Amino acid sequence: MLYKAKEQHYSAVIHENAHDSKLLFRTVDKLLQRSIDKRYPSGNSDLELANAFPDFFSAKIVRIRDELLVRKEKPKERTMEDFECTSCFSEFSMVTDEDVIGLIRGSTIKACALDPLPASIMRKCYSSLAPIFRRVINLSLSPGSLPKELKVVLLSPLLKKLNADFEQFSNFRPVSNLKFLSKLIQKTVFVQLNSYLGENDLREPLQSAYKIFHSTETALLTVTNDILLSLDKGENVFLVLLDLSAAFDTVNHSLLLARLQKSFWHQRNCTAMVRFLSLSKNSVCKHQ
Repeated sequence: MLYKAKEQHYSAVIHENAHDSKLLFRTVDKLLQRSIDKRYPSGNSDLELANAFPDFFSAKIVRIRDELLVRKEKPKERTMEDFECTSCFSEFSMVTDEDVIGLIRGSTIKACALDPLPASIMRKCYSSLAPIFRRVINLSLSPGSLPKELKVVLLSPLLKKLNADFEQFSNFRPVSNLKFLSKLIQKTVFVQLNSYLGENDLREPLQSAYKIFHSTETALLTVTNDILLSLDKGENVFLVLLDLSAAFDTVNHSLLLARLQKSFWHQRNCTAMVRFLSLSKNSVCKHQ
């Protein structure tokens, strides 16, 4: 009876989560009783090792940025007036309890050691906590600033490959875990910004990431279709693929804000979004 119950349980888990590869791998590891020991580089103390990881990751980003600046040719003079946008995003809309509950239902409540409540409790009591979440979110959206306490993340270094040399810092990648409330504020901003971009036809038509009904599959279909159409016309096709190291970490925030200010909302009416993005870009790390 126990064997049959386990068989039915795991069969149901695999069937219901066929599209969740992470959960499927975790289930297979559990079935095969495979446990992966966490190994880190040698250090004199845990504190020294915890400080060594962020120092290495920060130095890596600085090095990549310096290399980009050295290799990059001097850009031609370009006026931002070419990108002038007539749409305006003057302020965020305040959310209601129903809005917060809807956001939570569409989110995955994951555990974070920095949260004052365990994830299991928040899953069961989120409807009762909605008024508190709503007040904190609105207090952040109204002035367009994120509290310093909500920018603290828990940083966990993970090996890129299981058989990689764990004594080399370069074989690790940093995984940051935000507080649940911080993620909720970010999602609130995303929903309002995404709605604004859609209503004003400002979305990038060829972008596949972070868009509903778009994924790596649609990107591959688009590229394949373009290649086949060109070949049918007798044209030569060259495909260039780029893999940028630490692409998101090396983004120039000042340039990003200037581009957003000119290209996606009118300069005179974008104070809320620009202020929020400016104050949210610098995060504080706690090391695990």
